[in-house]
Formats: sequence, C-alpha cells, structure tokens
Amino acid sequence: EERLRWAKVGRQRIAGELRQRGVARDTVRETLAASASPEAAALEQATATALAQRKWQSLTRAEPNERQRRLKLYRFLAGRGYSSEVCRTALAALNQPDPEDEVDG
Repeated sequence: EERLRWAKVGRQRIAGELRQRGVARDTVRETLAASASPEAAALEQATATALAQRKWQSLTRAEPNERQRRLKLYRFLAGRGYSSEVCRTALAALNQPDPEDEVDG
C-alpha cells in the first residue's frame, strides 16, 4: 500500500517491478493478493484519479482535441501500472463536478 500511495503507480506496475527483480510470479501474485483489500483498492483509485486530474490540466493546454487528451491520459495511467478499470473510472471522474466546488445556496 505504501508503494501505491507514494510512488503513484498501480498494482500491475508493482508486480512487473518485482518480477524484474527476480521475484517468482507465484510469490508476486500471493503478495498482491494478500495486500488486496477494499481500502487498498480505494487508495489506488483515489491516487489514479488525483493523478489524472493533475495531468488533465497540463494536457488541456497542450492538446485542443478532447478525445486525444483522453487517449493520452489513458495511456499515461496505464503506463503507470493502473488497470483498465481504474483508468476508466479516473477518466469518468473528470466529468463529475468537484463537490468542494459546489456552493450551497
């Protein structure tokens, strides 16, 4: 969980790094399964969503086409090791208004 939080990478990236360091696939799978919890999944999603929001701002200045921005952002998140489900959810969150921005009146 610490690696997910501080390095801003997904579980797939962590698994790949462990395999590159010579850790057996079964050991990697067991370790990630043991650390899988609803809290860890929520942390991974929140980290990916925050990362997507920051990256979206920089892409907005560089890429005028929204579809191209979304594709670039998806590839960016996938390259960081986030699953396709996490990537899609993070992209969908970009369309949602920030509750902190809403003013009760």
